[in-house]
Amino acid sequence: MNRILQIICFIFAFSETSAQRFIVSVRVTDEGVPVNNATLFIKGTSFKFVTGKNGKVFFYSDIIKSRNFKLGITDVRYAPFEKAYELVPNNATNDSLLINIALEPPTLISTDIYAKPEIVYQSKKLNVFDFEFVDDKLLLLTYERRPGNNMRLVLAGEKEDELSSHLVNNDAQKIERDYEGRLHLVCSESVYQITVYETQIYVLKEDKEEYESILKPLVNKTDEHIYFSNYAWHYPAFSYFAYNTADSTYKTLRYIEDKFMLEMYRAEYKYVDTRMKLEAYRMQERTGIDKEIWAAVWNGFPNSLYYKPVYAPMFVRNDSVIVFDH
Repeated sequence: MNRILQIICFIFAFSETSAQRFIVSVRVTDEGVPVNNATLFIKGTSFKFVTGKNGKVFFYSDIIKSRNFKLGITDVRYAPFEKAYELVPNNATNDSLLINIALEPPTLISTDIYAKPEIVYQSKKLNVFDFEFVDDKLLLLTYERRPGNNMRLVLAGEKEDELSSHLVNNDAQKIERDYEGRLHLVCSESVYQITVYETQIYVLKEDKEEYESILKPLVNKTDEHIYFSNYAWHYPAFSYFAYNTADSTYKTLRYIEDKFMLEMYRAEYKYVDTRMKLEAYRMQERTGIDKEIWAAVWNGFPNSLYYKPVYAPMFVRNDSVIVFDH
């Protein structure tokens, strides 16, 4: 029995040591400072690693499919890195092999900024309410004399010329772009998808409830994840989530809160009458949402001059998620 156990342990130990161990050290060029939270990947495989505080990560050669392989690193702070390496036969001492990688700072493209703004569109008849860029053109939401009067979508060219226009509802509020780059015209009672084909504007009515509850919360999408939020303009806190399409699970990426604004938000409860406090308490019992939140909404605090919505946009670049929480 002991002999069998010894053989099993020997086989297990051999399988553990038969693969060559690689240690990759990632640092900044010239400075030698370790780069943490950089994503390292082996091209041609699905394996990805994240460097630690010391800028290092390790893996074994048994995950490499061929003798020649490439290592790549993506990090928004530095220029992309990719280099080919060769897998050599394991040596007798089974020492770990160290790979040093130095990252270069990204090359920033300079832009000329002039004090005098450049006019891209002007009209004596129409006023601009909102706009979005469409390739080399400009899509404008315009009105005459005052907002809500003869509102229309105007497609303007590079030479300030009006290529086409389309009358829309006078309750149009803004043009929004979803996570896939599609344009939508949001009105107080309806939503329309905007399509620009060559020089023509087409609109198609959408289900407003589906747009607000399903499409609008989506922030971005990758091969493995869907990123979304529970953002509501009238509440000074929200969260970003990541939904894994492989196993149908999701996790919270970041909770964002304006503490000062939320304190003012809750303080509204102190100044409402007894009847509203009682109604807010009943809604708390029914929905689980704090009574102070109900009182602030009912009292119109989100529409007051003192309220400022939270602004913390998310961007997805390659395999990095960036949230500007300021």
